[in-house]
Amino acid sequence: LEKLSPKGIQKKDILYVGDSMVDFHAARNADIDFIAVTTGIFTKEDFEKEGAKIVVSEIKELLDFI
Repeated sequence: LEKLSPKGIQKKDILYVGDSMVDFHAARNADIDFIAVTTGIFTKEDFEKEGAKIVVSEIKELLDFI
């Protein structure tokens, strides 16, 4: 975030995509929007239980959000 701010990029402009709980928690702790991808060891249910709002099963599904 420190490197992006001088370039005019704000938190609202960032979308964090990840397949681990570390990714999810990092995004949540930074107050950045997050999309979970179940290409790792975590399931949709795992992410939803932690509070993820958007969970996809394949990277190509991200095209629906851009």
